[in-house]
Amino acid sequence: MSKKIADEITVDEALCLLFRHKAAAISLCLNESSFYVRQEELIAAMERGFGGSPLGHWLKSSHRCASEADDFSPNESVVLVEGTSCRLVKVSELKGAIADEDHSAWVNLPFPLIHRNAAGEISTNSVARDLLEGESIPPSLLDQALKDKEALCVVNGRSFLLRHLGHGYFTLEEIDEEVELAQEIIWQAAVGKALLKRLEQEGVKVKQFPNKDFPSSDLDGELVLCSWGDIPLGYLLIEFQDRR
Repeated sequence: MSKKIADEITVDEALCLLFRHKAAAISLCLNESSFYVRQEELIAAMERGFGGSPLGHWLKSSHRCASEADDFSPNESVVLVEGTSCRLVKVSELKGAIADEDHSAWVNLPFPLIHRNAAGEISTNSVARDLLEGESIPPSLLDQALKDKEALCVVNGRSFLLRHLGHGYFTLEEIDEEVELAQEIIWQAAVGKALLKRLEQEGVKVKQFPNKDFPSSDLDGELVLCSWGDIPLGYLLIEFQDRR
């Protein structure tokens, strides 16, 4: 076939290929993303009038998301489209080729990466291993990051943000400083609430004025500036009983 199959083969022709080879799906790569299209998807596309449309055009116009070989049984076969040719391959063979290709690509990236494959096996690149000092991330935290897009984890007393990147890949970001700052803010807030409650128990009136609401009139009490670092946040007006 002289034309570029991936770009020009129609939905009808793709379906014929699947029936001819008794394959579970047709696999092709568009814009560096892999697509695995099953027979039922092609039939549905035909019913919607896309039978004569190029397969690549239909995938783009339908906003079809990229997919993975992990969605198929290892014993299933797919028609693999490569340039101007196509061939029938077992999914197990395809997964092996993808794994070899992925392994050589991601392990050398200069940022921490963790990968969990379809079998649940977890591997890390050297940057992640150094960051974790040889420790591992519990699978339950990977599950949480997979569900919520990210998860907070503590390893050897250090705090990390675990983010799911997609396709079984996760990245790590050390956030010790951010966690310490958050803990300091929580502590300061708790101290402030405790002092405020204690003052009120002693009959001292305390009024809060955000920075934008600075009182301009004469005040009966002591005005205390509240700030975080160099940033003014507002004022407290403290009215002691003995000053009334």
